[in-house]
Amino acid sequence: MSDPDVNSSVNTFENIWSTINTGYVFWDITDVDWDQRYEEYKPKFEEVDRNLGNGKYDGDLQKWIDDLQILYDGLLSDFKDGHMAVYAGKATDTNTLYTISFPSGRYNKSRAHYDLYKTEFRSKFLADLAKNDKVSGFDSCFFIIAPSTTPGHASCVYTLSDGRKVPYLWSCSFEVSSTVNKFILETQDSAGAANARKWQPIYDRFIDNLINTPGNELGGVILDLRNNGGGAMPALPNYINIFAGEEHTYWETRYKEGMGRYDLSPWIPFRIEMPGKYRDCAAENIPVVVLCDVNSVSCAEITTGSIKQMPTAHVIGERTWGGHGPLSGDTNAAFNQTYGGVSGNMDMSTGYYVYTSNYENRPVGGPVLEGIGISPDEEVLYKDAGYQGQFDAAIRYLESLSK
Repeated sequence: MSDPDVNSSVNTFENIWSTINTGYVFWDITDVDWDQRYEEYKPKFEEVDRNLGNGKYDGDLQKWIDDLQILYDGLLSDFKDGHMAVYAGKATDTNTLYTISFPSGRYNKSRAHYDLYKTEFRSKFLADLAKNDKVSGFDSCFFIIAPSTTPGHASCVYTLSDGRKVPYLWSCSFEVSSTVNKFILETQDSAGAANARKWQPIYDRFIDNLINTPGNELGGVILDLRNNGGGAMPALPNYINIFAGEEHTYWETRYKEGMGRYDLSPWIPFRIEMPGKYRDCAAENIPVVVLCDVNSVSCAEITTGSIKQMPTAHVIGERTWGGHGPLSGDTNAAFNQTYGGVSGNMDMSTGYYVYTSNYENRPVGGPVLEGIGISPDEEVLYKDAGYQGQFDAAIRYLESLSK
């Protein structure tokens, strides 16, 4: 790599190109000639530097950033990493100017049913749920308010027409389980710890409803992962194996072992441990419905893909985002997911920041679904049915099993 020079667009480009060349893990599924991209784009960044030097951007550095944005979007087109984000820019006396290239965001916007993080879920569906208004059949609802004024997490019980109960859990992230809360309490600041303590009762109530409802009174379970942006890996046992009677291996993983593009480890089992409390839904023939959409990302997708493999599971909604590669917080790792920047922010001493997965995951024996997502068993698109309609489809499915 070149020495950092935040005033040189081509120097920053070369650092970013080299970082991706050695750190990116999905070359086997990415149809990109990266060497050809270098030859194509280096002259374009050199031209930006010439324009910067001859005063084209004087008084209008935003035009410089806009030109860089076009180049980086083109450079990174067709990359498959659902977590990938590349920043490039500089600090000025008054503010920080930078580009953000987010390949999977551009890809998902091209999907016919794409709706970018619709606020209706929080502002309408859960608000109606909270006041038992238009979402009939719910009782025993318990909510935690997110930083906004609408519910951020919910644990409820729905009553089917035959009187059987359906425990329901929705959360905007994976930060409501006891394992993750312990992780947060040990590693996060006081604000994060306070949120962890506040969110814990949501998960506890859901588990109580799942574990303690007699089998003849339990009509199924709904885990709602729509609009869930994911979270920390320690949460997975509390969202997956709570429905299993024993430990299963649903995914396998491999990681970078060297500087070459294809220097990868063998595929190894990705084991998810058993949590302290669980219920063997398959043995009791209890249906487990997962609701997901295009905004179900990362851990939400790993959870959806795992539960989908269970015998009594049924996934309803939309194909998920397509970001399954886990991220490491170990800054001492040889192939960490962050390069050039610090703690998720671009470091102005380098002028760039690359955020990318450091592991490749796939369902056991199956294809890598990075950049594709998990497909539902029953597709119900938001653009056709809305959040209420997707939920209604889950209830219709559970009602159909009792006939």
